[in-house]
Amino acid sequence: MAKARACTSTPLITKADGTEFGKTDGSAIWLDAKMTSPYDFYQFWLNAEDAKVADYLIIFTFRGRDEIAALEERTRDRPAQRDAQRALAEDVTALVHGEETMQRVRAAGQALVGTGNLPAPPNPALCVSG
Repeated sequence: MAKARACTSTPLITKADGTEFGKTDGSAIWLDAKMTSPYDFYQFWLNAEDAKVADYLIIFTFRGRDEIAALEERTRDRPAQRDAQRALAEDVTALVHGEETMQRVRAAGQALVGTGNLPAPPNPALCVSG
């Protein structure tokens, strides 16, 4: 008689309060850019809770444990810098939407909070002179 194979499953991904992400509470994100824009996708990961960001880095990125531990320590020491969240947002957005799109949405986010500038449009006719 053949032995039954043990089944493994992926653990449920939860928020810091233990609740799961879901469509009904508005916390669901989609891989399809038509359902969740790349900008919103990036911002979702950038806003990850400090208590969960290391878990998300382990699950959703290819970073090594030592690098994740260093990011977790920097987040604990300087939470306002959001180093781990930025690494998570950049890695997952580049994986899903491509490096170029990630660069564009990161630049847009930085420009919106006053820490960066958007590049000039490629067509000079779109520029406004003042």
